[in-house]
Amino acid sequence: KPIKDQVLGVSWADLIQLASATSIELMGGPKIPMKYGRVDGIPAAPAPPPFGLPDALPPFGGPSPQDPAAHLRYVFYKYGMDDKDIVTLSGAHTVGRAFKDRSGTVSEGYMNPTVYTTKGCPFAEKSETGGGRSWTK
Repeated sequence: KPIKDQVLGVSWADLIQLASATSIELMGGPKIPMKYGRVDGIPAAPAPPPFGLPDALPPFGGPSPQDPAAHLRYVFYKYGMDDKDIVTLSGAHTVGRAFKDRSGTVSEGYMNPTVYTTKGCPFAEKSETGGGRSWTK
């Protein structure tokens, strides 16, 4: 938000794309040339629970709830996603961060803290409370 407030006319779409390209480069990936000028869409209404992902929370549904790959396919194939899309989405959660109040994993937010999510972690300094998973805040 501070960058968006400082740069007149920049869209959220451009900022998100820039953040993606920058994170890939900082992780040792290729430098991705940026082209600006994307226009933000109209904000969508918040999704009602279960946040548009039925069977995403325990008890897991589907043909094979004990097989993580089968479960992910069961959940995301209904939305037209394929294995590449699922891997991309999973990688985005690994590289980025999911927020417990928006990700549908609220009950997991404070359970089983890791050394990277506890209050004393230097990476969690700016967080009032550490998340319970390495990818939650």
